[in-house]
Amino acid sequence: MDEHQRTAEAITREAAQSAGYSAQSFGLEGGGQPITATESDSRDQCSMVTRKKKAGYWRAGLADFLRAMLLLDAKQFGSRIKAVWPTVEFGDDVAESEQQAATTLDLLNRAGVVSVATKVKILHPDWDATAVQAEVSAILAETGVGAPDPVGTFPM
Repeated sequence: MDEHQRTAEAITREAAQSAGYSAQSFGLEGGGQPITATESDSRDQCSMVTRKKKAGYWRAGLADFLRAMLLLDAKQFGSRIKAVWPTVEFGDDVAESEQQAATTLDLLNRAGVVSVATKVKILHPDWDATAVQAEVSAILAETGVGAPDPVGTFPM
């Protein structure tokens, strides 16, 4: 059983590396050898460069395919959607984990270089300005940070 697993992992590692990706990106460890954070970042960078290149290769072809599908939809099903060349965009490379975001925010907060609004925006990038402001107001009200200075020492 172990021999089959090692063989499968070796084949997967070879396929990933042949395609220009880091085996680490596919959850394969570096053979049990400990690596530094710099080595890990370097391996991830290799995968990100490959991903960016391949997204570029796919962009034009995918736009052509999607336009053809729109033309087919209009011809076969009478769709009134104008068959334009779509803009193809690929999402962010890799989303930061919640733990990484929390650590980053904690360090920025300790340094005193980040506002409550920025912290909310980082944690909730999909929120609009109204939702962010509502959350900021709730946080300031709960923590008392936004309360006026009772003795007037600091001008607002």
